[in-house]
Amino acid sequence: MSEQEHTRTGGQQVSGSRRLSFIRPKGQTKRFFAVISLFFLLFTVTAQIGTPTTISVEPLYTRVPAGEPYTLNITVDPEGNQVSGLQYRLYFDSTVANATTQTNGTFLSQDGITTRVLENKTNNSIGMVSYAEYRIGVDYGVTGPGIAAAIVFEAIKPGMSTLIMTDVILSDPDAISIPTTILNGWVDVVPSTPSPFIVSGYVFFENGSECLNPEVTITNQNLSTDWTAEVSASSNYYEYNLTHPFEVMPGDILRFDALTRDRRYLKSATHTVTEEEIGNERMIFNITLQQRIIRDVKVSTAYYPGENGIMILDAGGGIVTQLELGELYYIRYEVANEGEQDELVNVTAKISNAGWSSNIATHDWFITSGNSIVAPPPPIGDCLNTSGLSADYYNVSVKATIQEDHNPDFYPDNNERIRPVPIGVTPTPPPTPDTISIDLNLGWNLISVPLNLISWVLGEEAAVGEPLNVTPKNSLTSIYRYNTSTALFEKCDHFDDWGWWPATGSESFTELEPGRGYWVMAKNDCDLTFTGTEAYDIDVTLATDWNLIGWYSLEEALLGEEAVAGNPLDVTPTNSLTSIYRYNSSTELFEKCDHFDDWGWWPATGSGGFTELEPGRGYWVMAEHACVWRHVI
Repeated sequence: MSEQEHTRTGGQQVSGSRRLSFIRPKGQTKRFFAVISLFFLLFTVTAQIGTPTTISVEPLYTRVPAGEPYTLNITVDPEGNQVSGLQYRLYFDSTVANATTQTNGTFLSQDGITTRVLENKTNNSIGMVSYAEYRIGVDYGVTGPGIAAAIVFEAIKPGMSTLIMTDVILSDPDAISIPTTILNGWVDVVPSTPSPFIVSGYVFFENGSECLNPEVTITNQNLSTDWTAEVSASSNYYEYNLTHPFEVMPGDILRFDALTRDRRYLKSATHTVTEEEIGNERMIFNITLQQRIIRDVKVSTAYYPGENGIMILDAGGGIVTQLELGELYYIRYEVANEGEQDELVNVTAKISNAGWSSNIATHDWFITSGNSIVAPPPPIGDCLNTSGLSADYYNVSVKATIQEDHNPDFYPDNNERIRPVPIGVTPTPPPTPDTISIDLNLGWNLISVPLNLISWVLGEEAAVGEPLNVTPKNSLTSIYRYNTSTALFEKCDHFDDWGWWPATGSESFTELEPGRGYWVMAKNDCDLTFTGTEAYDIDVTLATDWNLIGWYSLEEALLGEEAVAGNPLDVTPTNSLTSIYRYNSSTELFEKCDHFDDWGWWPATGSGGFTELEPGRGYWVMAEHACVWRHVI
């Protein structure tokens, strides 16, 4: 296949052994191509040795209005390999879009090592950008994923363009190229004037009766974007207003996920939007729900709640917490079937540490609905022999699986429990936890997590704890985080006296993160308490445009002249940030502080200004281009 032909088709490929000017030759190039689908333009390739790295255009597909700028990232996931150098060429249709800038990212310098950019060129006459970079002064590579480069394009006119990478080489510390999976992309430039498009319908049960107050999520599978439809407690009607062509176009596949509030009836269905529906500016899609058979097994914490459901006994049946080398121990736990049918459950108990694991025992247990099985006691139970092990910290895990798990309150960690176990070493005592409380007002509050929480998980609070512990109880209704890639919010809802449940579809999330900001809706004034240990140093990747961050510390930090007050928002490249906003829940207004290049931060004039970052607060930050915030405690 010629380079020109490949540019037209696009896709995923695996590059074999290639070389840059700084890479020694190693073998020959191998490529195998097979088109999977027009939308993703992906190729499947086999016959490669080892686990390939992955280099991708992100987002793989994007839709932008004509005349607007947009940013694409070239990201790399080493997949366990050490990467020390990279190069690529990216081809695009220059009649549809032009590249304006290409800025190196932090992938190769994520650990602070200096890199050298050999090539960074843009040629809009042929529709191509090229890039090459490598690490200098060290004999090891990076293993964490990151952004190799950010490319800013300007959408020229409506049309579609593939985004195809060729001449891709990623090299290891010995300058030997690494097999690489290439995920190419696609950009769709659309007219800049939107028009309304209403999606609506009715939700019924299988017997034809109306399902009142359903929960309906609409997902554009082409854009990986979802929306929660508007519904009424007294009606089975749903509706959502989209825009053409930004949110929906002819040929887009819309997925409808509908379910009852108790999640015992559901339906997922898809519909391809037609030209006629776009012309009519609406589509009607009725949904008939089906009763689900709940299939759910879990490793129960009820058996031994103090240690995450896993009990360890010595040969005499005594409970132990400190294990010694050269001894026999037994693992006990309970696997419960909380589903509506009998199940054949595969159970695996393992011991592992960094880079090593070994099975303790495997079982196929037939567990009837509503019942459970407890692993037997010594001397016939799951035996852990510590002979031949070295003194170290290990994990003992128990995992229970069935072919499908249809628990409507599904929380994945129910199926697997992991217990840290020191063997032959004296365990380090856990740090003393800290506690901080912040005041929330009725309505919207912009918060962050200032401590390293004991549990960051949002789920059934009886199982995972309460990372968002409020007084009075059940004061919070929902929490949102901002996705900089999609420029959309992702949501998790709170159910009184139960816990947190992710919103339906890809916009859901189930875990808090340090360095993020979150919008929280409170139905009354309340106190939010965090319990955890001291925050640690983190790097937070910020995208071009808006980012929702959190101050991850128990100490306030001044915003002012950086030569005097320091720079709590230390970003690379420098001077990437232009302004930062905080939300005043009492006034329901934003307050602002501006950044002046090579000087520091200056509060906005009037009562809307502020001069410090505070624990527990979230902040909106505007970035002129992609950067990394190095948050140091």
